[in-house]
Amino acid sequence: MVEWAWHRVAPLLLVLAGGLLIAVLGTLSVGLVAALALMLLIATRPAIGAYLYLFVTPLVAGIDRDIALPPLRIHEALLALILCSLALRGLVRMAMGHRYVVRLTVIDRAAVILAIAASFVSLLWRFSQGEPISTDDLFYAAVLWKYLALYAMFRVAVQTREEAGMALGVALFTTAIVSILAIFQALGLFGVPELLFRYYPPFLGDTVDVGRGASTLALTFAVADICLICLAATIVLFRRTPGRGRVALGGLALLYFLGTVAAGQFSGFIGIGVAAVALGYALGEIRTVMKFGIPAALLGTIGLWPVIGRRLAGFSSASGLPQSWSGRLQNLTDFILPEFANGWNILFGVRPAARVPAPEVWRDWVFIESGYVWLLWTGGIPLLLAFVHFVRVCLRRARAVMSSTSTPVVAIGTGVFVGLWVIVVLTILDPHLTMRGVGDLVFPMLAMIQIGGAMATRPGVVGSPPRTKEVKS
Repeated sequence: MVEWAWHRVAPLLLVLAGGLLIAVLGTLSVGLVAALALMLLIATRPAIGAYLYLFVTPLVAGIDRDIALPPLRIHEALLALILCSLALRGLVRMAMGHRYVVRLTVIDRAAVILAIAASFVSLLWRFSQGEPISTDDLFYAAVLWKYLALYAMFRVAVQTREEAGMALGVALFTTAIVSILAIFQALGLFGVPELLFRYYPPFLGDTVDVGRGASTLALTFAVADICLICLAATIVLFRRTPGRGRVALGGLALLYFLGTVAAGQFSGFIGIGVAAVALGYALGEIRTVMKFGIPAALLGTIGLWPVIGRRLAGFSSASGLPQSWSGRLQNLTDFILPEFANGWNILFGVRPAARVPAPEVWRDWVFIESGYVWLLWTGGIPLLLAFVHFVRVCLRRARAVMSSTSTPVVAIGTGVFVGLWVIVVLTILDPHLTMRGVGDLVFPMLAMIQIGGAMATRPGVVGSPPRTKEVKS
């Protein structure tokens, strides 16, 4: 009865509100009416909001917030709109007598602990020491809360395994576009480098001719990470899909592999090895993964040798290390590690802002280019322990869903399992969990692997298992 009433109230609200806006504001209200229509559509069909976020985010995440919708990036504004839509839906349904009961899972609790440790711990420590709390501190303290909101949105919006399968398909499709653009950018084809450089400003001083694929994320590390996650999920789909569909999935897997190589980052090359071992372990077939992985690696090396050659050329410098590595070490030793001279800082963190003003005129900031140092800097020992707990809990849950009869859930779980191991290893170099595009894929996938698991079972409970029948594959 509630659903029947809601689906008839929503169109009426749209017509009345749209007509009122047009009458008052004229043609300028078209955008507002469109936003309102989208809100009501998502409020009526929450899964549409999840699909839209997965489709839009990888394509716009690299657009600078000052160019798009300051102070938000486009995908952050979209997330806010989706959350408002779900809040509207909840308020209307409660007004109609629907009762929500939220039961937190172990991943829910671990994610909340992680967000608290990444924000309040060092903020309270700085406040207790009489140190100033800047806008930059507050901005960085909110990062994991944003991902927690994204995670909660997917927990509410995606309720069935069919919807999870559709969401996975959208993510694979958009990542394929990111991968293609990264390959063209790395090889300097079709004017893609110039086009991307115009609308997607590169991160940390990258230039248009670096020969790396930053794609629409404007961040090469993130391109490699999401390609590896999607590669793992696609291999599972390949194994479970009969007939001609295997050809398309095989080509898609190869595309993700080439996209990882095209990113041109040593961390991406390391990630390929980590992903291969993690995937082999997850499938129980390390030999099979290596059997197909080694020829694919050789093929990718040949096809994208210009990218790899440029990276290897860095070792011919006077120091024997690429310039980026030397700069990374110098930044840590000169600007970051001295802050831990005060022993209490390593216990409670230095400050949430993961960057310090640079003394040079050619750059504004010095960033913390080591993920585990970033954890200690941001939240000290509590954040490091919270991160370890979060990863352990999520890996356990991802491993558990791999025995599911639902192919999409198994694929998502495998992607999470492989992706988290890649993040754990590569966090030695950079904070990969919170990179743009990476967290925007990992946190939704973490939400979706809990569909049909140890969740509340009463109707109307957030995260309840699907009520539709599932066809076994």
